Amino acid sequence: MKALWWSCVLGLMCISASRGNANAITATQTPSSTSEVRFNSSVTISCSITSIRAARGLYLKRHFDDQDVIYLHLKRGQIAKDTIADRFEGRTTFKAEIRGETFLDIAITLSRLQVDDTDLYSCLWTTIESGKPETHANNGSIVIVKEYVPEKVHPQCDDGMVDVLCIVLSIISIPFVLCILIFSAFLFCKHFTKKFTPSHSVVSPPARRPVPVCPPPGFQTYSYLNTSMSSTFSQEYLH
Repeated sequence: MKALWWSCVLGLMCISASRGNANAITATQTPSSTSEVRFNSSVTISCSITSIRAARGLYLKRHFDDQDVIYLHLKRGQIAKDTIADRFEGRTTFKAEIRGETFLDIAITLSRLQVDDTDLYSCLWTTIESGKPETHANNGSIVIVKEYVPEKVHPQCDDGMVDVLCIVLSIISIPFVLCILIFSAFLFCKHFTKKFTPSHSVVSPPARRPVPVCPPPGFQTYSYLNTSMSSTFSQEYLH
């Protein structure tokens, strides 16, 4: 019996805890960061809360300058009154939207941004739940305003129709390129043939006749002189 009683107590505690978590109010904000915003352009910050009934007001605050940009007094999810800082007078617009039965979204747009508007902007909600006032905030949105932001270079033929057009033009241009190459090659061959002169055949020089070589001068003997001299010598020897 005691075990059953304790199980009932634990069940009631779990139910009450789940109800408490279900009734928890959550505030969100987008974007978390916005960088490289162009000078004299605009930026939109969306502030959301999960309880329309509990929301009583919304502040958009600047942290570095510690200044309120705008305050919206809420009544049953509707904007009853707004207070805008002199600095942003004429440069601030807002729009409230109810999602479902409990969610409330308020989009605040800051236009004609200047360089000194660079800051950390955060949404601060004021709520009253069970007669207890509370505040709900988050990390905020960083907005950096620059005098010049380089534009992104978009690749050519990035659109679908332009892609098709580029492909068709590329296919059509191929025959023209081939014709130009063939015509250029034909002109080059014709020009080369016109200026071409065949080389002359090489004629071998006539063969030289051998030059007669005279024997060197020397002592010559004659047979008839030798005979006479031998006969004379023999006669003298005999005598």
